[in-house]
Amino acid sequence: QDFSRTLLDHRRDIDDILWDVARLAVARLDLEDCVIYLVDPERGDLVQRAAHGPKNPREREIFNPIRLQIGRGIVGSVAASGQVELVRDTRSDLRYVPDDEIRLSELAVPIFHDGRVIGVIDSEHSQQGFFTDWHRDLFVAIAAMTSGRITAAQLEHQRMELATRDALTGLLNRAELFRVLQERLDRSEGTVAVLFIDLDHFGVINDSLSHLAGDETLRSIGQRIRDLLPPQGMAARLGGDEFVVLLDADLAAARTFAERLVAA
Repeated sequence: QDFSRTLLDHRRDIDDILWDVARLAVARLDLEDCVIYLVDPERGDLVQRAAHGPKNPREREIFNPIRLQIGRGIVGSVAASGQVELVRDTRSDLRYVPDDEIRLSELAVPIFHDGRVIGVIDSEHSQQGFFTDWHRDLFVAIAAMTSGRITAAQLEHQRMELATRDALTGLLNRAELFRVLQERLDRSEGTVAVLFIDLDHFGVINDSLSHLAGDETLRSIGQRIRDLLPPQGMAARLGGDEFVVLLDADLAAARTFAERLVAA
């Protein structure tokens, strides 16, 4: 019940969910360690995203994080098959891959989303035969609840993206730009620079090369602006071929940035 309440406290941050899953699993179940892997959609392998125990020396740090190919090791096998693996003696399982140290028993449970495995909750123990069917059933339930919260977090993130981002470039949209600008004006003790960017002759691209080429040009321009932004800078697309950049900068610094922007 405590675990369920903790999951319900979260709104958007998937990492918050995963770190609390690892922390509560170890703290409440008296386990030695717990590591949560998620599938990296770009590389197609498993990456350690949260841990508690020896792999987590402090705060949200993972000591010597490893990546696993799907199918490699007990964790990778779970990701490939979607089946729970309860190994009572790792010495008799050739798939066992030691991480921070060798342990004698392991329990790995898949996390599903839309019928596919998106991650694995893995726990190991130095005692042979430590994990029981009770542990397995409980971890299956934890994985299911975790999946539900991850799904909700992803949907909330998508909703926020749709509400605040320009669909074509991924930059801030007009409404979010004005909200951020007002926020900066309210809290800024210095000057706020507003750079307005308009592309000359953009219509020629649309007319001669097609709107698809025009869209690709806008995406490219948006990325070039994004690549130049300082840490506190914000960029938005007003619409059409009009962009805006917000900077905490005085006039001289804004001029220098504007020159770099035009050159890019």
